[in-house]
Amino acid sequence: MSNKTTLADRLADILVRLNSGESLSMSALAEQYGVNKRTLQRDINARLAFLPIDKSGDRFHLAAAAMGKLSNQDIRNFSSLVGVSQLFPSLDAGFIANILSNTLASPYLIKGYHYEDNPGLRQSLDKLTRAINAHHCVSLHYKGKVYPRLAPYRLVNNKGIWYLAAVDGAALKAFQLSAIRNQLSLPDTFEPDPAIQRAIEEADGIFFGSERLGVTVKVSAEVASYFQRRSLLPYQETIETLPDGGMILRSEVHHPRQIIPLIKYWAPEMEVLDPPSIDAAVRADLTRYLSR
Repeated sequence: MSNKTTLADRLADILVRLNSGESLSMSALAEQYGVNKRTLQRDINARLAFLPIDKSGDRFHLAAAAMGKLSNQDIRNFSSLVGVSQLFPSLDAGFIANILSNTLASPYLIKGYHYEDNPGLRQSLDKLTRAINAHHCVSLHYKGKVYPRLAPYRLVNNKGIWYLAAVDGAALKAFQLSAIRNQLSLPDTFEPDPAIQRAIEEADGIFFGSERLGVTVKVSAEVASYFQRRSLLPYQETIETLPDGGMILRSEVHHPRQIIPLIKYWAPEMEVLDPPSIDAAVRADLTRYLSR
């Protein structure tokens, strides 16, 4: 393998070698891949957190019960879980073999989000996974506030950031894992609500709520093609394609801050048509920025 590898190269190589029963050295892999140990630890702790990995000092290996049992169907299931299954036209056996090939001449190169650099993430994921699977309530500190009893439902990765989706009283909320402190699993349990599970799965991002605010925007012909290729706004819907090539789009959000940063990103090629409150908030943010 070359002096410097891509993330896809590393993960594919580690996955295949673990599945074949190898015990791997963190130091040796860091030298082989041309990365530092911290980067490699992030690969293992966050991106391969779904695997039952046993560690001893500098070395790690796949738990004996799981060794050799990662099938093509497992890979399909994992790709669906992490949201990459739609990247490819199919995930048959031949296609998977090509993706996981160790060759440096692989035709595939995928550039996605930048992910959290948090060595302690694996421990948080493990604790919350156990609480969620056992339906145990948790307590935690979050951004200066104590939450004495939360019902944890799902661990959600949104744009490279991990969140805990949990019910506080009657409200479904999202808690960024890296900001959670003093987390404890409580002895009392809860009965999961299927309606809440659906709300989490159907939400476009990590903003939750039963109420949605409709926002109508106009995008110029210069950027319209980006919005035609895929949805870039929450719950995006095309209302009209204009004669000049521009588009009128409708979005729905649970909170204004879910869309205001997107509008500012696309300005001046995006214009808010409705509601006036969103337009005023965007203009206020831009005015504050320009006045500095």
